[in-house]
Amino acid sequence: MADGAHIPEIRLGFPIVQDFAYIAANMRPDEIAQYLALTGISEYAPDVAARSMIASPGHQFVMVNSSNLPVLVGGFCPVRAGVFEGWAAGTPDGWATHWRAITKVCRGLLDDLMANGAHRVETFALASRTQAHEWYERSLLMQREGVLRGYFADGQDAIVFSRVSA
Repeated sequence: MADGAHIPEIRLGFPIVQDFAYIAANMRPDEIAQYLALTGISEYAPDVAARSMIASPGHQFVMVNSSNLPVLVGGFCPVRAGVFEGWAAGTPDGWATHWRAITKVCRGLLDDLMANGAHRVETFALASRTQAHEWYERSLLMQREGVLRGYFADGQDAIVFSRVSA
């Protein structure tokens, strides 16, 4: 689907509409739960999710496997000068099979963003997504900043993580 630089196990590229549609139709259940919490909608609709990811401002990327299927889409949305919010959505099989490569690429993208003008990158996760919390802290070197009570549209709490330049 996408075209881009070769990374072991996966290719990194610029996403096309089909990449977002594929991920939205095959998204991990915990990421669907977070999407529903964020938007406040009651029922998951892959076409709506795909359109919202496409419309996300800022830099976007896709990682595809050797079968040319997307395993993850993500991006960095500008919040204000030097501050970005990172987001990503992937497939269960993509994470199970390519988690090391996904981690390496995401950390590299974050490093590049921090080296090229960002002084803060932040992300928010449902308080219940403890595996995601561990990944942000251990793999992406982000720091847990605290709980945002009632942050999500449905009233659930969020944990905020950030990486800030020294």
